[in-house]
Amino acid sequence: MSKKNYVLDSQSETERLDKQAQMKAFNFADELQFLKITSGQKIMDAGCGSGIVSDYLSRLAPRVEIVACDFSKDRIEEAKVKYGSTKNIQFIQQNLLEIDKSLGSFDVIICRYVLRHFNSDDGKKVIANLFNALKPGGTLYCIDVEGVMGDIYPASDFLRESLRKIRESKAVDFQVARKLPILLSEHGFETVDWKVLMSEFKGESLAQEISNLKQSVQNAESFAKQVLGGDQMLERFKDEYFSTLLNQTGIMLYYNRVIAFGTKPKANSKLRLFTSNS
Repeated sequence: MSKKNYVLDSQSETERLDKQAQMKAFNFADELQFLKITSGQKIMDAGCGSGIVSDYLSRLAPRVEIVACDFSKDRIEEAKVKYGSTKNIQFIQQNLLEIDKSLGSFDVIICRYVLRHFNSDDGKKVIANLFNALKPGGTLYCIDVEGVMGDIYPASDFLRESLRKIRESKAVDFQVARKLPILLSEHGFETVDWKVLMSEFKGESLAQEISNLKQSVQNAESFAKQVLGGDQMLERFKDEYFSTLLNQTGIMLYYNRVIAFGTKPKANSKLRLFTSNS
């Protein structure tokens, strides 16, 4: 992934990620409750963003080795400043589409809110690369969210069509969460399972998510202009979308967070190569 691929990349993205991670609706401790970690393991935080989850893991299991990877040099440098003194975390700039073999192999890989930022084909390649980076018997733990930029009621024809264009853009995959169990199975993982956590937004949590969405749209401005058809269409979309969320009594906004996990077969230590048909 490059800055061009990550439609939300901006100077304020680390701050947005940190604020989002601290919202009750995106509580990473809840999402990681099904993860099993034992002393001595080597863990990759694939797409570590601000580093807040890596820091949590280092405190949860201080006797593990954590390699925190992100494509963004800015995210990595900022994470080093904030969490770099933690002895069992190593922050490394890394493209998940081309994982460096020198990183070694891992007992556990966590990929949280990352795959939806890739198009469908690149997302499959990332899963294949993470499969290869695992030790036989290792676990891939994927978390993603479904419902962002989903339909809301009431909405004008323009607003419904704008939301559809954003969701169906080929540059990202807003439906990847529901695909995760099948994608893991198709890429060779065994004992695939999943859990779903619902996040609902009311009162203060709705105000927090509206703020988060506003920052996301601002950070993804170039992407949104291209999808919606220019500055005028983007401004109209923002006006209608946020006015509805802010002013409509009884507005319903909720997401489903999908946690999917699978194990790399112990007998299969060969690298699995990605193909467009996988």
